[in-house]
Amino acid sequence: MFKKILVPLDGSELCETALNSAEIFAKQFDAELILLHVVPHVTLYTETEGRCVDVCEPDEKARSVAGKYLFKRANELELKGIKTSWVIRTGEYPAKEIINYAKENAVSLIVMSTHGRSRFSHLLLGSVAEKVAREGSQYSSVFLVRCGKSC
Repeated sequence: MFKKILVPLDGSELCETALNSAEIFAKQFDAELILLHVVPHVTLYTETEGRCVDVCEPDEKARSVAGKYLFKRANELELKGIKTSWVIRTGEYPAKEIINYAKENAVSLIVMSTHGRSRFSHLLLGSVAEKVAREGSQYSSVFLVRCGKSC
């Protein structure tokens, strides 16, 4: 049923709570786990001769740290017998990058964690997980792992 399982990670304990569920799915369906990290990229525009130009470059140090982190997590999963790969994307909006990756790579399932906030705090803070669940479900199944209060 699931052949490619995408797990967005940002290096936090909250995001890592999704790994346990993703491992279970990967073993059950003999699926590949794909670990994804989105390096933030704030785009600044300046007008040059009547056109907008992106003047921000991705932070190479952040990409390097993310690569080491994903490599370590992937190796841990491989040692458990789970086929694992990883990828780094750069973008202004993490949810959009996650959804685009899933769409472009025929991902069957996205597994990610959420704080499970509600009402006012959710309105103020927004949620990458909610955006992925709402918009990404057009391309992939989405499984959200609610993190307990300790996260």
